[in-house]
Amino acid sequence: MTTRRGLISTGAIGVATFGLSSKARSGCSGSATGGAVQYLGTVSSRDALSKVDGSRHSVMYLAETGREGIFEWKDADLSTEVPFDPQQGLYVAGANQQTGSAGAWKRGFEGPVRAEWFGVVGDGLTDSTAALEAAIAWMRSRGGGILALPAGTIVVHDLGNLACANLTIQGQGMQHTILKAQHSGVAFLVDAFPDNNPDQNFIDQFNLEDITLEGNARTSDILMLQGVSRSHFIRVDLREAGVVSSKALHLRCAVTCLFMECYVSVNYKPMAHRPRWGIYADHGGRGGVSTGHTSNCTFVNCEMNGALIGVELARADQTSMIGGACQNCVSYGMIIRPPSRYNSFSNVAFENLRSRADVVDQGVVTSFEGCYFSEKIEFAGEQCRVRNCFGERFEVKAGAEYTDIANIRFNHWNTGEGGFFDASRSTRVRSLYDVDAEKYL
Repeated sequence: MTTRRGLISTGAIGVATFGLSSKARSGCSGSATGGAVQYLGTVSSRDALSKVDGSRHSVMYLAETGREGIFEWKDADLSTEVPFDPQQGLYVAGANQQTGSAGAWKRGFEGPVRAEWFGVVGDGLTDSTAALEAAIAWMRSRGGGILALPAGTIVVHDLGNLACANLTIQGQGMQHTILKAQHSGVAFLVDAFPDNNPDQNFIDQFNLEDITLEGNARTSDILMLQGVSRSHFIRVDLREAGVVSSKALHLRCAVTCLFMECYVSVNYKPMAHRPRWGIYADHGGRGGVSTGHTSNCTFVNCEMNGALIGVELARADQTSMIGGACQNCVSYGMIIRPPSRYNSFSNVAFENLRSRADVVDQGVVTSFEGCYFSEKIEFAGEQCRVRNCFGERFEVKAGAEYTDIANIRFNHWNTGEGGFFDASRSTRVRSLYDVDAEKYL
């Protein structure tokens, strides 16, 4: 069987010729155009491809493992494209002119850019730092796009600042694509304000999907986001951070971001090095000036399980948590610090047995709707609102102001330590039911 027939029979041509010129596609099917015979030959490496005379054979199939694909010779000045692709993921210049000024082989494709084309390997052994840096640099040079990572464990050292607008990094599933950092400090950094410049802009649409980010015993933050806005993080698992003050997800002035089905969880997969905080949300800084609180971030069905502290809102406004859980945390499920404001929690499970508290609220206008608390919740802020919740112990501290509680059930687990305790003079309560006593308070 000829190379061409073999590729057609396996469907390779039908898929890979997307992105090729109509002239090249007609060549793949065996026709001739304009007197120049198009030919689909096979080469085993990029080095061999660089030596093919593009004036005679304008379409070639690269069979190099992990980099397979169809390339078309472009007889044009590509010196503005080739230098941005040192790993030859999309462009292979001729052997006699490496700049691409006299033409280059260009990969034909549709859909996401694939990181393995640049040499990224998911074997758990190969250092893919340079290859992944090259892939991200290419995406950045083109204003973003979708970068697909292969399945497997991808080993990297410090990738530097990943900040890039309009970039989606996409794995093959949390259990299938693991990006594993080997260096100390912040494992994966996305910082819109890296320089001491007050005029730097926020970065929009930096997105992560279907991936696990893994640190190590020397990791301080698994994922740190500063100045990132209007971005989404869907099905992202964060694991392994051994520094005493480590944070799995560190938000610094992250704005209008969506986190959906994200995990910091020993229940999902055991960890040798549990982070101190699952989520830590704070203000950011730019040119020595605060850029304000983390604000308007939404968490949907996210789970913080087994950290020392599940969530701490140090300086965060208008956070929304819908569903999900803070569970099995050693000290606190969640702490809301002053001056955090207007944060809301709907149908969230706070189940942290033998912890100091499921929730400590010291914020302003915090709202809980349909949540449960297996240990206790403490109210010490201003104008907290609680509706349709149940739990073991509810405490309103003396410093709390105008806490509004209605339709709750307490003493739900009959531990002997439950109850409703109110030391504030401004609390408003309605419809409180004592499960142990089987009566309304």
